[in-house]
Amino acid sequence: LRAMEYGDVYVASVVMDGTKTCKGAMALREASTFEEGPSFVLLAEAAAVQKDPKWTAFRYDPRLEKNGQQAFLAFNDNVRKEIQTFLDRENILTLIAKKTLPSTETAEGESAELAAGLGDSSKTVTILYTSDTGHAEECAKAIARQCRGGGFASSAVRCATMDSFDIAALPSEPLVIFCIATAGKGEFPGNGRGFWTKITERSAELQGKLSETKYAVFGLGDSHYWGKGTEDSRVNFAKPSRDLDEVLEQLGAVRFMPTGYGDDQDVDQYH
Repeated sequence: LRAMEYGDVYVASVVMDGTKTCKGAMALREASTFEEGPSFVLLAEAAAVQKDPKWTAFRYDPRLEKNGQQAFLAFNDNVRKEIQTFLDRENILTLIAKKTLPSTETAEGESAELAAGLGDSSKTVTILYTSDTGHAEECAKAIARQCRGGGFASSAVRCATMDSFDIAALPSEPLVIFCIATAGKGEFPGNGRGFWTKITERSAELQGKLSETKYAVFGLGDSHYWGKGTEDSRVNFAKPSRDLDEVLEQLGAVRFMPTGYGDDQDVDQYH
């Protein structure tokens, strides 16, 4: 699951029976041609897994998404609960990314707002992350992968650290998605501090220039990091994401959708 969440990884869990036509042989052939990243193949003997109710034979090949096909293919009817949860989450991300969401004429409420936002900003999407542990990076890459799978051209989806982004280019961005982890006592991680410093120092320069820029923020944190129920934990939980959201709003950028949060204390953490 961790490998699939990363995105550019070929993953297979299959039976190997020694024949050239078995799923194991197929997976090995596909893995050997996968150049986008590493491959992970779990091979099992049929006798060892045939009575295991949790065994799920599957193949995950992210190359297929570029052709509009499903990256995940299960080879049996039983899909383990954890894997199904992952697939359900991916389907939600794809739905958000698809340009075929309900039109503003037929949708209602938040669906209409989301459809309108995507219709206006569907040409390009820039996904910026800041992370010390890699969790926010995983989230950013998952969003990028689903944007491509949902209809965006691969070249129109950009994913990078916040510090690598030129602040001066922000007014020309139609849609920017931020995935922000929390470091220290409510601070930005190392590869996002430069962005935060620049956007605050140049706020006067940017004021009034972001009216055509839509944004969304996803913050990651631990609500118990400074102790369960303590004031420090309340104040510092996902603080960088809340701070950036406030600044962007003050500068006139348009919030694309409500800010979301991932808590290490939740069962599914930041997923």
